[in-house]
Amino acid sequence: MSAPAAFAIVAAFNLVCSGDQSTFTTGEKGSLQTTPFAITYRVDLESRRWCLDPCSQTSALVTVSETKLVFSRLDDPPNTYIEVSVNRESGSYSSTIQFGSRNSMRGGTCTPAPFTGFPRRKF
Repeated sequence: MSAPAAFAIVAAFNLVCSGDQSTFTTGEKGSLQTTPFAITYRVDLESRRWCLDPCSQTSALVTVSETKLVFSRLDDPPNTYIEVSVNRESGSYSSTIQFGSRNSMRGGTCTPAPFTGFPRRKF
């Protein structure tokens, strides 16, 4: 196998992630709910694209570093904050989403799996 072919195999993969999700609201009638979650990301590092199953469209990776992949990030104080990332060394998954008084946090682990492809382009 040539070096470019070997790189292509490593550059495209699925990440199967699972753990716990906590959703809570603040304020007078605050609440907390914790549930398990399981999701699969499809990642192509060469094209810097990803999608989330069922993978109807792809998005650009925000950050690709030696230690971290950042899928989404939005920081719009005071009411909106989003960051979804995976540590490439430990496999730890972290997702923080805040919209006003509603917050969602996910923590878990991801394991690599064979790449199952992106949706076909229409044009």
